[in-house]
Amino acid sequence: MIYIDLSTYLPEDDWRYKAWQLNNELYEKNSSDEKFAFIDANRMFWGQLKEGLPFNDKCWFSESKESVSVYQIEHFRPTKAVGRSTGIFKKLKPLSEESRKDWTTSTKFKGLGYWWLAFNYLNYRNCGGRINNIKGIRFPISQNSFIAYDVNDNFNNEHNFLIDPIKKGDPELLTFDPDGKARPSSINKTSLEYYRAYVSIEIYGLNSIDSLVSHRNTKWNECYKAIRRAMEKYDELERAVNIGDVPLYNRYFDEFMDFIDNDIKPAINESSEFSAVAKACVLSYSKYDWIKDYVLEA
Repeated sequence: MIYIDLSTYLPEDDWRYKAWQLNNELYEKNSSDEKFAFIDANRMFWGQLKEGLPFNDKCWFSESKESVSVYQIEHFRPTKAVGRSTGIFKKLKPLSEESRKDWTTSTKFKGLGYWWLAFNYLNYRNCGGRINNIKGIRFPISQNSFIAYDVNDNFNNEHNFLIDPIKKGDPELLTFDPDGKARPSSINKTSLEYYRAYVSIEIYGLNSIDSLVSHRNTKWNECYKAIRRAMEKYDELERAVNIGDVPLYNRYFDEFMDFIDNDIKPAINESSEFSAVAKACVLSYSKYDWIKDYVLEA
């Protein structure tokens, strides 16, 4: 997952005007059934933004371009209902039984979802269809958090568990292992950061889709091989320095930078598929000064 900056994104005027009209009509509906029927009747509306969204060629949750099926615009906060996520919290063994109970019962659940966000583009996320199906209507909220139940409640005051790709700092809570599995970045299994990452991996199904894990494993291996080739060339470069052979140094340096510029940097570029996996691979070698000097800080 990478950070998706929506601060400079704005739908076209015509779309925003139509969204304003739809919101006004939605607010006039009295019953939940009427609201839900109206949202369903206009479900094609938010799909109009799909081509204009940033990074619209990959799923914002998984960074996959193919492994999670066709892309859909999903509502980060479910609009028609919110389901409990009790099973996931029961698996969190570091939590005491009392804490697990508190966290599962504090999950928003009153039949209605965040219906008033149905036509709010800031609630939209570009999402692979399979991940959208796994996530469903689950949206766990942390213990003792304020919960928005109505249009007049500020949902930004909620402390939700799910890692949000449009929230700065959230994607860094996830990292990856060489086998392609996603895992929490935090090693503190009692920290909120660990819980949020764990729950997000489960609810987004980041380790549940075999093809997705396999593609991430392939990405890691490709990045690893590029790093090894660059490392071998860097060793040759250092030997040229030690013997004072300037022409040989220049040749090896050019070859070294070729690996950096054409193999490693493109892999960690945010436009690349699974760029966060490649970056996790690179960071695993950050003890080498050349990784920091020529890849991470260049």
